Amino acid sequence: MSAASPARVAGSPLTRELYRLETALANRDGTGIDGGLAALIADDFLEIGASGRRWTAAEVRTLLAAGALGPLPALELEAFDAADVAEGGVLVT
Repeated sequence: MSAASPARVAGSPLTRELYRLETALANRDGTGIDGGLAALIADDFLEIGASGRRWTAAEVRTLLAAGALGPLPALELEAFDAADVAEGGVLVT
């Protein structure tokens, strides 16, 4: 991953904020996020990895709390976009 900085992310203030939060998750950096990274994981969160492994919200929060996901080199997200999909719902890709 590389590319756009928050200043270059097009769109609304919401899109720029979602970019900031997604970048924080990608870099395992909860600085400036109330409640830390775990607060960004919705209760109904489900991640399906490239291997097909499923990760629930509880599993991800446990890994974050334990530092088990480890630090990563600084990453930036490519081709970031956010689209309204329903009232109160945004799809981030």
